[in-house]
Amino acid sequence: MNISGSLTTLSSWSDYYAPEGLSDKSPGHDIAAVQTQTPSLTSQDRERLRVQRSKALVEKALQSSAIRDLYATACATPSIGGRLGPWQVQFASITQGAAYEFRYRKIIINTSCSDDDAIAFFVFGLTNVINSENFIALNEMVKNGHMSCEKYVQEIERIAFEKMFLHSEVMQKAIQEMGWNNTLDCFRDLHSKLRAEVEKYHGEVRKEELLEKMFERYWLRSKNLGTVKGYREQWERMACTNMPMDSCRAKTSARIARAVGRASLFS
Repeated sequence: MNISGSLTTLSSWSDYYAPEGLSDKSPGHDIAAVQTQTPSLTSQDRERLRVQRSKALVEKALQSSAIRDLYATACATPSIGGRLGPWQVQFASITQGAAYEFRYRKIIINTSCSDDDAIAFFVFGLTNVINSENFIALNEMVKNGHMSCEKYVQEIERIAFEKMFLHSEVMQKAIQEMGWNNTLDCFRDLHSKLRAEVEKYHGEVRKEELLEKMFERYWLRSKNLGTVKGYREQWERMACTNMPMDSCRAKTSARIARAVGRASLFS
């Protein structure tokens, strides 16, 4: 299962796409297959199936104490306006695997996802939710002119990187507890690499230092990906809040020119 930890913003800080790649697998033998293979279903029938599937997904996921704990933390995490409480899961025909609307406390999953992928997306959505304050803080720093574009992109990627490990930890516990398929742990290879690094140094190097080194390698690979381009565009929009677009572009170009000029002093 190929999954990237990156996020792409929707209309506001509170709405994030899920990582791409989770839904590349075939739908499997779940309700998604029924919905896609039975064109005679009415729109009301499809909606009823989506509601049933959403309810079944949450009930199945919350049978795991590890996921229940994560969900409880998400429910206690305020969205815009300080709202608390449950998060709604909705299946819909969307272009990406899943999307997370923090404003409305909603996790939207593509109807074509298999049931296993849907659980993985649900848990990844919860890891997004509990990091919402970090996203807000970064966005506010940009709007107030206190963070460069590349630093902003790097910090967004750092949160994504850390969420991969949290997702893996939760899913490993859930798999052991519930006897689920090991493929639900999308980031098990990454987690295995960290364990190998820890064992390699026999505790002589702190886990935090090893994580930082792993992130540096991850950043070198991810900083030129398409999702990162979206973060740079997002930074530009936020950095130019309440400015005409022409002025915004001029301001951004000037910032880049100054940064290049400073770098040349040390070259």
